Amino acid sequence: MEFAATAAHIHANGRETKSHLEFGFKFFPKGYNPLYRPARLNLSNTVDMDVKANLANQELHAYQVLQENVKIITFEPHMHATGVRMCVEAIWGGSIQQLNCASYDHNWVTVYTYADGAEPLLPKGTILHLIGWLDTTGANKNLVDNRNWVGSGRRSVASMFIDITTALTLTDEQFLADMRKRRQNLKGKNDWDLGCPLCQSPILDTHAQSQEVGK
Repeated sequence: MEFAATAAHIHANGRETKSHLEFGFKFFPKGYNPLYRPARLNLSNTVDMDVKANLANQELHAYQVLQENVKIITFEPHMHATGVRMCVEAIWGGSIQQLNCASYDHNWVTVYTYADGAEPLLPKGTILHLIGWLDTTGANKNLVDNRNWVGSGRRSVASMFIDITTALTLTDEQFLADMRKRRQNLKGKNDWDLGCPLCQSPILDTHAQSQEVGK
């Protein structure tokens, strides 16, 4: 039997505190075969961190090329005390679409879930681009000392830069089927589906094509 990794984190609050944590697991029935596989995204940068002291609007960047079709379910910015904002965009050919953008406060890490039918639907080959902004001036009240240089690390006084996203891998058939559903909601040729760069492109009926070839 395999279990996914489980972790817990309690942020320091400066005073002695008692806590109680519980974890629960819900199992699928025996023989259950999931329709989708989880996507293995690693959109982060923990190498090039050179966060300068007492400086606002510092930027970090990370990129990943999708090797499979992907449907993104959530957006979860994860930085540390220096972080103040994170955005993610999808690059496909000459198209650049901003998928999400959110402010960040390390006292309260937030997960943003896309509405049903609005999840980014990205083909293999898409480049995901993560952008983060950091502030080490006195305006950032989360800092212990804004005079310190900061690099990568697990402590809150160090820094991280990760999109802890939840996403699904889609086969070509699943990807085309989801695009067909998405296209039904378009109101016309000038309507746009943010996060689905191929939704405005003609969808070929590969099944019909294979039947024609077989005649």
